[in-house]
Amino acid sequence: MSPGFPYDFYPKVSDATKSHVKPHIVVAGDGDYTAHIMTSTGDLTFDLDDIKNEKGTVGALTWSDLDGDDWQELWVPNYDKSFVEVFKFMEKPSSD
Repeated sequence: MSPGFPYDFYPKVSDATKSHVKPHIVVAGDGDYTAHIMTSTGDLTFDLDDIKNEKGTVGALTWSDLDGDDWQELWVPNYDKSFVEVFKFMEKPSSD
């Protein structure tokens, strides 16, 4: 992921103000062309997952609640191919 830039990230906007909720970490993979997300599995341990391999340099990430539903949209720029891709976060579907 070098020289990736890590950002603390709360997929649900309202969780950012709750002290008991641990943030995720999103990483702009830059040199590996991939945006990543790290999810806490305990004290200082994380699972690492790819959001997407963009097949181009992933620049600085940003996010916003564009549609006002309390869930972030993550903006992932691809500097080599001149586009920005937006990823929507939402509640995990129930397995019932």
